[in-house]
Amino acid sequence: MDIRLKTVPYEYCGHKLNLRCNMNVLADLQVEGSLDALLDENRCMRSFNMLMAAMINDAARADGVDLHVTHREFGRTIGWKDFARLRSDIFGLLISAVADPDSGDESEGETKNAQTSEDTATA
Repeated sequence: MDIRLKTVPYEYCGHKLNLRCNMNVLADLQVEGSLDALLDENRCMRSFNMLMAAMINDAARADGVDLHVTHREFGRTIGWKDFARLRSDIFGLLISAVADPDSGDESEGETKNAQTSEDTATA
């Protein structure tokens, strides 16, 4: 079983970032409200914007980029076509981060396009 975090490459404001849904992202989302609500909202646009903002902010911090975006600021930069194109991969990152691999909850179709990332951080 591969337990490495999945990533999706994304460019925001000229910065090439590798988005991932790690514990920092989940903690930031928890501050905004219940994670269960985020998962139960039928993958709506507001949830998408919140998830993207949290992942962009985390990726920027990890890369040492001076960038912080709110979900409302992010929402001003994306249209319906981009949402429709990205939502499966982005929500797939969230699902793969919280799904229990032994329970069969992870939907392979939702995460098939998410790339596996090698953890290059040092302890």
